[in-house]
Amino acid sequence: MKGLDLEKVSDGFLAFSWENLSPKDRVKILADAQRTVWIFGAGASHHYNLNSRGVPMPLSNDFFRAFHELPTSEGFHAHVGPLISFLAHYRGVKPHEASKWRENIEEFMTSVENELNNIVTRIKKGELDKIDMLEAFSTAAVFNNMTFIFANVINEAQNGPSNSAYHYLLDFCRPNDTFITFNWDTLLDRALAATGGWTPNEGYSISFSSALDTNWKKEVEALPNFNTNWKLLKLHGSTNWLVPLTHIHLKTFEYVSSVPKSDKIYLFWQSTFPYETHKNRWRGGYVPTCYCYYPPNIPACSGGSQ
Repeated sequence: MKGLDLEKVSDGFLAFSWENLSPKDRVKILADAQRTVWIFGAGASHHYNLNSRGVPMPLSNDFFRAFHELPTSEGFHAHVGPLISFLAHYRGVKPHEASKWRENIEEFMTSVENELNNIVTRIKKGELDKIDMLEAFSTAAVFNNMTFIFANVINEAQNGPSNSAYHYLLDFCRPNDTFITFNWDTLLDRALAATGGWTPNEGYSISFSSALDTNWKKEVEALPNFNTNWKLLKLHGSTNWLVPLTHIHLKTFEYVSSVPKSDKIYLFWQSTFPYETHKNRWRGGYVPTCYCYYPPNIPACSGGSQ
């Protein structure tokens, strides 16, 4: 290449040559380039629809459309009864019309949490009668139900080939770049890992108590093929970060954890083999970082659900 005048080389040839470089070589070329911080909002993953149903990664205003178009709302693998019952009694949505309901997921969950706070206040004042208690039970049940439904809709939507738009973005990223996302999906995580220059062990900038990589281990075993300082900061959390279940207690109607005062976080990375989960309801057919409706039992809760 000595003596080559790049000014005389066509853009098409340069683009072809760049695309055919390995990620390792691209990073080496860009080693001295200025660091960039990439920020991704809610719409960044909406382009992805390579799951078996062709459903795009949902936005907040079409979450329940995706819920009804994905496997979450079908069969016996998911538990959706409390949601359907709540809609019938407190939203006036009949079960056979639930698939047409389109409330914004953020507005819906905010309304449920506001009602739970109101219930707790009224309980302390001794203002709840028997009819009120029925509504309290239904509200608590739908909140607990939505914890699993939300994660499963995201998992079903991202359960497909990993070649998202994030892969093309990484063709131009410097080795010291940082990625900040407000999304729960793991599409960017998988794209980073696929380059061979990033692993979840240090790449999230948080420490995990254990990682499920076929089985529970201290950390994911895969080592990077080349070194970068890529950091993925997920400000709202991630569907593959597991913690002891926080739920609404059906006596106090307050938020409680299945493991009180626990600050441990567990990583779900991949498993092609069955793992222990709630009532042994493991189901295969999921790509790395994705799992079925019930996540694996985390070590701190062995023998019970997450």
